[in-house]
Amino acid sequence: MIRIPANTAISKIKDPGAVGDRIEAIIAIPLSKSPGAIKIKDGSAGTEITLFAGGTDSLTELKPFRIDIDSKSTTGEWYASTGANIDIIVLGLFS
Repeated sequence: MIRIPANTAISKIKDPGAVGDRIEAIIAIPLSKSPGAIKIKDGSAGTEITLFAGGTDSLTELKPFRIDIDSKSTTGEWYASTGANIDIIVLGLFS
């Protein structure tokens, strides 16, 4: 379980990470009803994947929510970024 605070630019979820690291899910903890985005990518050269776009009034309730992923890294360590007003907890198996 790794916590990543709001406003974190794209960075390694765990350093060092490795091919084969698995993200099971992300618990999103919104700090407002208009939080920023949550993105991940596989390896430093991977393409960013938006898991939650966020934006103005993108949530109706101010409560944590789960995003199931169940994916294994194939090119390197996992990276994540968080926008304004949203923390995340990453659940998985990391080297």
